[in-house]
Order: sequence, then structure tokens, then C-alpha cells
Amino acid sequence: QPVRTIAVIPSLDQCVFAVRNASGLENVEDIAVKKPKLKLALRGDPRHGLNTMVDHICAAAGFTLDDLSHWGGEPKRFGPLPWPGGEKFQALARGDIDSIFDEAADYWIDDALDVDMRILPMSEATVRKLEAIGYRRGVIRRELFPRLPSDILSIDFSGWPIFCHADLPEARVAQICEALDARKAHIPWQGDGPLPVERMCRDAADTPLDVPLHPGAERYWKSVGYL
Repeated sequence: QPVRTIAVIPSLDQCVFAVRNASGLENVEDIAVKKPKLKLALRGDPRHGLNTMVDHICAAAGFTLDDLSHWGGEPKRFGPLPWPGGEKFQALARGDIDSIFDEAADYWIDDALDVDMRILPMSEATVRKLEAIGYRRGVIRRELFPRLPSDILSIDFSGWPIFCHADLPEARVAQICEALDARKAHIPWQGDGPLPVERMCRDAADTPLDVPLHPGAERYWKSVGYL
């Protein structure tokens, strides 16, 4: 697509496959092999892009949600992401579900571990299939979640890119960069304090630059010393 990045708002995030420890599953691929009757919570809005992504991930791991239904499982689409104390965790407590596939790793992994769940890794083979169609690999790192037994290989959802058409004039892009910098104390983001514009032009785990910077953005960020 003819787009270029202006900056990336920081957000560290990966896809999370959480199941009850009692399931006996060790990885996402085990679902295709062991055919568990999972009562699986998915994102409720059928238009949400995560639903398509979950379909791709399941296919790469060797099964579909229809397969899950055929061997006695029950995919359930309801609610937003699994906020701690929200409706998905309430459904877990009631026994209405026993697994959750979603994103926003940093918001709910610890709460999932609190209720006797485990986070399933993807295999290298599965991740390579997904990379081949455009996904980015991610790692849920034990250093950030010390109660995990090890790092968890997954798919990455990090960063909120601010992007534009590649043909947008450099002067206009520079104005956008200048405005972001000038108003950073008034722009909310998921972290504390002002929007960290000074690092939003650098390729990092929470600000991935999969799409190149627009030349106007690169020139501006260099001029103010951020690059």
C-alpha cells in the first residue's frame, strides 16, 4: 500500500491464548492434536479485525473454529477484550468458558494466571507460516511476567502507527510532526505522562517501524534530535 509512517504511539502487545491448566494443552498446536472441547471466549464484535487474525492463527496451527465446534467445543463471541473483573473473567468464574483467545497481553495475563490458566505458545513452524502472510512474530517475555514458566512465542500487536499517504507533501508531514511535539502533554496514550514523541520515530519493541518513515517525518525528527 502507498503509505508511510509519521510516528508510532508506544504499545507493547501480543496475542494471548489462555486455557485452564486442567486442559492438558502445552501449545496452540495441541488443540489440533488433542481436540479438546474448549468453551472458548473470542472478541464479541464480528467486525473486529482480531476475529480474522484468530482464524489465520488457528489455520496455521492446523485447525479451525468450525473444527473446534465439530469435536464438541464451543466458540463464544461476546464482550470486548478480557478486562480483569469484566464479563469474560466473570464467565470463567461461573464455568461458562474455560479459555480465552485475545490480545492486550499486558492487561490480563497476570489475572489469567491468578485463576489457574496457562498461556499457550505457538510453534516456530506456525509463526513462520504467519510471517509468510505478513504477520510479525512476538514474544511474551518472562522478564515482564515473572510467573510465566518461560518466554511465550506468539504474534505481535505492538504499536499504534500514525501514517499517511506516501504522496503527502513533506511540508505537511513536518507540520503534523511539529504539532504532535507541541501538544504532546495534551495527547492521551496508554502510559503515564506526556506522549513520548521523542521515541516514537525509532524502531523498538513497542514502536515497531514495519513501514518506513515518510521522508518529511524522517527529516523533521532528525532536525529536532530525535533520530
